[in-house]
Amino acid sequence: WFTLVNAFLCAVWIIAVSLHSSTLLYIQKVLTGLVVTAFMEGAVQYFLHKDWNNSGSENMVFFALAMIAYALKYVLTLRVLMQTSSGSGVIMESVNKSVGIKVDAACFLFFVLQWAW
Repeated sequence: WFTLVNAFLCAVWIIAVSLHSSTLLYIQKVLTGLVVTAFMEGAVQYFLHKDWNNSGSENMVFFALAMIAYALKYVLTLRVLMQTSSGSGVIMESVNKSVGIKVDAACFLFFVLQWAW
């Protein structure tokens, strides 16, 4: 049931975002990306575990996709936190380029470390 409720809420959020896309702030667009990424991760995890239960061995393609979706979700979350803490979308429309490059570098490093872990 929880999966169905989350799928319904994801669909409602995406419909609301598509209807009001011209008035959204950057943070709301990134939160939409997080919703879609979390939904994709859940779907991949479902198929990974279904295949694992049926075959008895882990499918490396599903496992790699699940790890990429997991790491991407956390990178997007980290990016939202760093950008909003620097005032983007709250005080100013966006951060300057030097801060953006630092955020991108930190997110890339975090993604690589999540993948290596």
